[in-house]
Amino acid sequence: MGPIKNDITEMFGIDKNYLADLSKDEIKILANKISTGEIDSVILLKPLIIDTESMDSDEKQYWFDILPSMSIEQVIKLLDILIEEFVKL
Repeated sequence: MGPIKNDITEMFGIDKNYLADLSKDEIKILANKISTGEIDSVILLKPLIIDTESMDSDEKQYWFDILPSMSIEQVIKLLDILIEEFVKL
């Protein structure tokens, strides 16, 4: 398992290819960093939501609106779904 970088929350999120290579354990580490406030879930998920082909613009806006109030479990599930979609495409 590779280290999770401290600069992961750069202005435009992180490289989706980096996310696609994460193991389930590394995703859990990311989730822990989100829950402790080390990583902003909006910054992390924004590029994945923007680029997803499975949502129209209204659905994307919905996720942006509710993302700040989502539980850590919901964020992890959304992250898993978006990464899985990215890997399949």
